[in-house]
Amino acid sequence: MKDKLLKVIALGTYIGTVSIFGRLIYKNKKELEKFKFNYDSFNKIQPLLKQDCNESTIDFNIIKNDSIRKIVKDFYEVLEKDENVDLTNFKKNFKTLKFKSIKTYEDEKKYFAEALYDYYNNIIYYGLMIKPRVLTHELFHMASTIYDEKEKNVRYMGFGQDKCDREIGMGFTEAYTELLAKRFFGDKDHNREINDSYVIEMRLIEFIEKIVGKKDMMKFYFTADLKGLLNELNKYNDLDSVIEFITNVDEINLDSLYGNYLTKLEYRKKLKESVEFIVLTYANKLKYELYTKRIDEQELYKKIIEFANKLNNIDYIRHGISYNIKFMDEKDLLKLLKQTFGKYNIESVIKKVNKC
Repeated sequence: MKDKLLKVIALGTYIGTVSIFGRLIYKNKKELEKFKFNYDSFNKIQPLLKQDCNESTIDFNIIKNDSIRKIVKDFYEVLEKDENVDLTNFKKNFKTLKFKSIKTYEDEKKYFAEALYDYYNNIIYYGLMIKPRVLTHELFHMASTIYDEKEKNVRYMGFGQDKCDREIGMGFTEAYTELLAKRFFGDKDHNREINDSYVIEMRLIEFIEKIVGKKDMMKFYFTADLKGLLNELNKYNDLDSVIEFITNVDEINLDSLYGNYLTKLEYRKKLKESVEFIVLTYANKLKYELYTKRIDEQELYKKIIEFANKLNNIDYIRHGISYNIKFMDEKDLLKLLKQTFGKYNIESVIKKVNKC
């Protein structure tokens, strides 16, 4: 239990700033190494588990803490209204869900309002201050986690899987979880800005959602169907590249959380590879849509311009500082698009980007 909880804390507690627990666990490079992912041990990605839940009503009164009960009830009522949200896992997990307080440091208020989800024991831990926006992030984790009673060493959560202490898709899951929390519940918690959580990873995942489609992306997430996501992306790129992209985002996420996980050179390389994957995958999807006459050339150029503008005009705030970045310059973008579209006059289209 202790080892599992430490791993969950290390991988899943960040909201806004690095947690105290994270800093203690990740205090030196040697300790980092024991958490390094070994994806070679994944002989295969587990398929989607079919879940069944006959619960039609939920008794929120079983939650004794008034503040927590209100947060959970509001969370459920908001998500229940969205037809793209599958609450099967929420209903099933709610029956055994526990809330426990973390006995932590006196300076918790100074650093962060902490909460974390222990996906091995279905427990949400909360800090000295109970903040709705922070807790909703963990509720998304609970709502997208599958417990396989036949395989006690396997957990499925969002786009992540933990199989015999080997993980994949954890960073990808954290980023999309925070994207959904932001989308449904905003960027503030008691007037505290929290929109600096997973900023780079969320931008990458937003592009993936554009490729996959919001409806399917949310379906895969809430049913913990990593296999389904991989198959969808595999339509437009080879499977090895898809898995490499997922693992790159995982490591980018660890670097965002704890710092110095990757060298600057490693970070730039993984970010560059991730962006190139997104561009090529989206281009292949557009090419398919063009050849199957789902879009015409005019629509193709329009979509490329829209995509390029989103790729190269990214504003965000991190730790109170405003940033504007480009994920890819015009020359590299043009090269990749030409590689896909060949005869089409992509160069003239790209020149229009800065004029839009």
